[in-house]
Amino acid sequence: MKRYARKFFLVFLFTILISCYFYYSLFAQTSKEKTEDSGGRVVNLICESGNSKHTIQQYKDAGLHEFLNEICLILLAKEKYEKIKRYLMHSRTKWFREHQEDRGKAVPVSEDMKKFLGEIRANLQNAINGFEIRKGGVVNTPEKLIGQLIRADVLLSFIERGSYIDADSIYGYDVDIVDQRMDLALKYSLIWVQEGFE
Repeated sequence: MKRYARKFFLVFLFTILISCYFYYSLFAQTSKEKTEDSGGRVVNLICESGNSKHTIQQYKDAGLHEFLNEICLILLAKEKYEKIKRYLMHSRTKWFREHQEDRGKAVPVSEDMKKFLGEIRANLQNAINGFEIRKGGVVNTPEKLIGQLIRADVLLSFIERGSYIDADSIYGYDVDIVDQRMDLALKYSLIWVQEGFE
């Protein structure tokens, strides 16, 4: 009896292992297919999950298949920036109020914050580089879109260095406008498609 029970257990275990193998193979293939757009280029998985999951579909539907990586980079930059925007707004305006006599001096920025801002800027710069490449039969680069990303990057470089633009920085204008620049870039990407990539 024990002998048959042991044999049954081994067959059962073997069946489970085979099932797991085939499930893993199928899952891995499906995941790979989900990361590729119609042009066969890999789209960042982070952009297919979390806050950007539904947003990226809008750009797929609009016809930006060749530039989904670039759109994804902007969306990721936005998500990262939203995590620190309130802190930047509060810390910078607080410093301005408490150090009015120190105008002209740099606002203190921690090394961790500099690193995080650097990652956001890298996302934007990579998106700019991608949009400047003519691919998929697209002849003209999206100048307005790129312009917004460049302005956002410049503002982030000011914040990263602890600098500020003008008196309006006291009220967090420079921190707030970064987000607006990224939003405009995304808006211009849709207009670019509607105008036939002109």
